[in-house]
Amino acid sequence: MSGKVVSFKINEEKYAILKKEADEKGLSVGQYVRQKILEEEKDDDEREFTNLEFNLKNEEITQKLIQAKDEQISSLNKQVDTLQDQLSSAMKSVTKLADQQQQLTLSLQESLFKIEKEPLKDDYMAETSENASESSSVKTENETKSFWSRFWRK
Repeated sequence: MSGKVVSFKINEEKYAILKKEADEKGLSVGQYVRQKILEEEKDDDEREFTNLEFNLKNEEITQKLIQAKDEQISSLNKQVDTLQDQLSSAMKSVTKLADQQQQLTLSLQESLFKIEKEPLKDDYMAETSENASESSSVKTENETKSFWSRFWRK
């Protein structure tokens, strides 16, 4: 406050209080008022400094929180990547198993088809054999008739 001239009006009651406080400290009213103003400015400066310190600490804390949050996000992203890789691998395994199941199903169907055909084949062979023996006996009969008809013609 040095070099500044401050003038203000106060009522007699306030002046009496200031005079009493100045006398207790052995100062004139003007000196006492200057000292009070300097103390208030000092208090204001200290408050401002305290506020600056507080703001700086808040900024540091905020930066640390942001850094921790970024690290956590990075960690979570790595976990997501790992889970996506595992999911992809699992999906490949499922696809491979589905392909194997389809191949086994086709193989089983082919085997069942062959098994179903074999009894038919056996039945067909039996029928063919019966037909062959019938046809052979008919043939023999016909040959016999033919022989006797040729014999009697001679």
